[in-house]
Amino acid sequence: MHTLISILRYVLAAMVVLLLGSFVGWYFYVRSQENPLVPEKAEMVGTADGFQGNRGLPENVSAGEAQGASPAEQIPGRGDERLWRVDQGPVAGFSFVNAGSSVSSSSPPTILFAERANGYIFSADMQLQAVTRITNTLMPKTYEAHFATSGGYVLLRSLDESGNITTYAGTFLTDDATTTPQSLSGVYLPTNIRKIFLDNSGRRIFMVSNDPTSGGSVGMSQLFDGTSSKKVFSSFIRSWRPLFAQGQLIILTDPMDDLSGYAYKIGDSGRLVPLIGPVPGLTIMPHSSEAAFLYSGSANGQIALFLQVGKAAAVLLPLQTIADKCVWASGKPLIAYCAVPSAPSSSIFMQEWYQGVLHTADVWWRIDAASGETELLYTPSASLDVHDPKIDASGKYVAFTNGSDQSLWVLRIVQ
Repeated sequence: MHTLISILRYVLAAMVVLLLGSFVGWYFYVRSQENPLVPEKAEMVGTADGFQGNRGLPENVSAGEAQGASPAEQIPGRGDERLWRVDQGPVAGFSFVNAGSSVSSSSPPTILFAERANGYIFSADMQLQAVTRITNTLMPKTYEAHFATSGGYVLLRSLDESGNITTYAGTFLTDDATTTPQSLSGVYLPTNIRKIFLDNSGRRIFMVSNDPTSGGSVGMSQLFDGTSSKKVFSSFIRSWRPLFAQGQLIILTDPMDDLSGYAYKIGDSGRLVPLIGPVPGLTIMPHSSEAAFLYSGSANGQIALFLQVGKAAAVLLPLQTIADKCVWASGKPLIAYCAVPSAPSSSIFMQEWYQGVLHTADVWWRIDAASGETELLYTPSASLDVHDPKIDASGKYVAFTNGSDQSLWVLRIVQ
């Protein structure tokens, strides 16, 4: 019995020694192996810490060409590029800034724009084709941005957690600002303003909101600081689009294919003075200072663009586009530029285009309002769906967003 116990002890000790030896061997084996999930060191050399996008690059410059630049630096483009992609987007809104403002003290013109993701405001220099961030106040999910052409004033629009529309009236680059980026300061306006815009000076705001008493809408006007608020008009219709042109307020019913639309001037005591209509699917683009209009209609699957100057009868133009894709140069002669879809194919173009279901590939045309003549101006190499075109005071640049991705582009009109 004693002999059997001794044998069992030897066997158990041998098993423990073998087990420990196996663990030690496995440990040294693992230490000698490279982790296959870790990239090779050579592959990691030169990897950027952050994503470098295409902000401030001409159309034919790829992101890879700018990988060495810091995102905080200005990224110059190539001055001879006629079509410049200012920001890869999405942007919430933009505006040219008049020369002599706090942002642009001399020509060439400057563009202010805000990014949707963070609400940061940037300036873009047309001559250098360079972009600089000028605010550092985070405003997440900014869906709309409205700038005054005088610079320094902005309306940023978003949604709160309850789905209410919020509007922040902010100022930036004040007289005592010496460096950028600067903080954005301001106040929130009442919630659920349906439509809003700034006049050219940036000191007066016009807004359209629902009227709880009538079930319609009410138009209000106030100074940027919230003072001097007054009622401008009221209507049983809710869906109005406000504009400011020719020194007066103009409102337009929301356009829809085959549905008659109307445009009115807002007269004394809120009186609505008929301007254009009824036109199915009406959109208008008034000249900023002269008695001239481009307006379009959409009916029976067809789009038509008209020109009206003064009291003369409207003229049908040979361009199948909508007025929302057009812009007037300031002053005289009366010249307009329109982005024309290569093939507008939908029978409900307005509805699908506004919803973002349909995107177009546009080419640019020039319209001489005095003669009614049209000529091809520029055909982009990229497929661009022109939204919200704006022109600078000199008439040399047209800026717009691409509807498919909300990127910001600038076309130099003069070659």
